[in-house]
Parts: sequence; C-alpha cells; structure tokens
Amino acid sequence: MFKFLICFLCAFGQIILKNNDYRELYRGEWRIQIYRTNPLALNCTKNYALIHTNETILLSLLEVKTIPSLKYLNDGKVYTFEKDMYDEKLVAQFMEKPVERHFNYLPLTWSYYTKWQLDLFFYWWDLQDYFLKLFQNYTGYGQTFHNEL
Repeated sequence: MFKFLICFLCAFGQIILKNNDYRELYRGEWRIQIYRTNPLALNCTKNYALIHTNETILLSLLEVKTIPSLKYLNDGKVYTFEKDMYDEKLVAQFMEKPVERHFNYLPLTWSYYTKWQLDLFFYWWDLQDYFLKLFQNYTGYGQTFHNEL
C-alpha cells in the first residue's frame, strides 16, 4: 500500500512522511524538507518528501539540528544542507545533487533519548509561542515563533 501511495504522490511532486514510515528512508534516494509551519516551495520531482516537526521519530533518525532543514539521503548517507535556506539557486542545486562533502550514515534505528529531547523541545516551543500570542493579542506588540518558520 505504501509503495502505491509513494508512486501516486510522486506524480504530484511530494510525499508527506509520518513516524510509521521511517523504514522507507533506508530505501533509495530521498530529498527531504523538515518544516514547522509552512514548507518552502521547492521544485523537485525525484522522491521529494516533507516531514513536519511533530514526527519526532523521523527527526531523531535524521539527527535534525535546525528548522527548517533540507536533507539528501542516498545509499544510507545523509547529507545536510548547511547554507542559506532562502537562496533559491543553492537550494535548487542541493535538491538536484548535493555538493556537501560531509555526511553521516543513517543509524540502524531511531534514538529514544533524541526523540524524548525533541518532544520536550517542541512542547516548550509551543508553550512559549502560546504565551507570546497572548501577549501579542493583549498589547499588539511582539511576534510569535511560528511566523518565522
């Protein structure tokens, strides 16, 4: 069923991966965007997947350090885009063929510790964002975290 879903969604250019799908990352070549609220509009048709930050199993497996983030997976190697996410030329080049020299290998399984750490971080982030929204609604000043990602 999942293979059919992948083929169906590839025709539209993107796949949304959930925690249950983490085994699919070990198969083939992937271009992955990790986002919090609004994914960047990227032109990519080859195994392009979106991962929301709620999917902390996938984030721990990919060892995500920044949000938003781009990853390229091939043969168990994970390349991370470490340049300006808003430079369209660099992002397009990375999505076609990464030129990053440094990579790490995809671990055999995801880390409970990292998943717990990410869950705690995003819970704290959402709590801060909630209070910032209350402050912004009351005073008319300020900006929430979600506006930037």
